[in-house]
Amino acid sequence: RSLRLMITENIKLFSQTVQYYFPQGARLSVPAGGFILWICLPENVSSIELLHLAQAESISIIPGDIFSNSDQFKNYIRLNCATPWNDNVKQAIATLGELVFRMMHNS
Repeated sequence: RSLRLMITENIKLFSQTVQYYFPQGARLSVPAGGFILWICLPENVSSIELLHLAQAESISIIPGDIFSNSDQFKNYIRLNCATPWNDNVKQAIATLGELVFRMMHNS
C-alpha cells in the first residue's frame, strides 16, 4: 500500500517536472495503474539519439523504438517513476528537457 502511494506521488512529481522542463510540443501519457511515464517528444527528436546523449550524462531512459518493429515510437521515451524522488532525479529530468530542447534546434 505504501509503495502504491509513493508511486502515485512520484507519477505526479515526474509529470509536473517534465511539463516544467521539457519544451513545448512534448506530451505526456500515464498508463492507468502503472509506474511508467510515456513522453511523446517533438517529431524531429529521435529517442535513440536522446538515449545516447542521456547515457553520457548518466541518465537512464527507455527509447520507444524498442517497443515497435516500425518507426511508430521513434520520438517516444519511457521513464520509470518507481525510483525514489530526490533532487538528483529532478535534475536528471531537467537535463533531459535541456537535451530535447537542443535536439529540436539542431536538426
